[in-house]
Amino acid sequence: MELKAIIFDFDGTLAELNLDFGLMKERIVKLSLSRGLSPRASGNIHTLELLSSLASGLPIGQREDFLDQGHSLIREMELQAAANSELFPFTRPLLSRLAGLGVSTAIVTRNLGTAVKRVFPDIEAHVTAFVPREEVERVKPDPAHLFEALKRMGNTPAETLYVGDHPIDVATGKRAGVKTCAVLTGRVGKEEFLDHGPDYILEDCRGVLDILGGSLQRG
Repeated sequence: MELKAIIFDFDGTLAELNLDFGLMKERIVKLSLSRGLSPRASGNIHTLELLSSLASGLPIGQREDFLDQGHSLIREMELQAAANSELFPFTRPLLSRLAGLGVSTAIVTRNLGTAVKRVFPDIEAHVTAFVPREEVERVKPDPAHLFEALKRMGNTPAETLYVGDHPIDVATGKRAGVKTCAVLTGRVGKEEFLDHGPDYILEDCRGVLDILGGSLQRG
């Protein structure tokens, strides 16, 4: 089926990736230790999920305060990173070109919407739908995050491509039944992506125009 819609991740895909996820996880672990918890190895769990998992080890009366502190820490780090981040030079021209081709676009991110808008204040003028984490109950890799974007766009999985810079994006796209595209503008290389089997691997997002049969001058 012809592609009619493209959903993009944000950090590392359309903008510089400056957030130190390792440090963020360390701070969440430190917070949990201050509450008397003894967290297990956290290397394979993402920060939001780690926070929820750690909270489950606290008495019910202490969980809400712990979660509030943890989410506050995450928000602070996201906003600090956003203050030092920029869109890739091709982002706005690419989104404009896609609009001109009649392709619906969306941005789906695990990030806080306020942090994203520090980097891309006019985001909603450039995409059909913008779905940050606070607007869904379950964030990616849960496919519900993509399904919300598809609902707002009015498109089906069969006609949609999802583009991201991390294996979590490939996994999310596969679970949602959309075509998947990995880009190498984040921190993951081609060899690692090959293990996850995306439909496409591109140097950067401009390559989606080749998939669509269009073109955008690089530079």
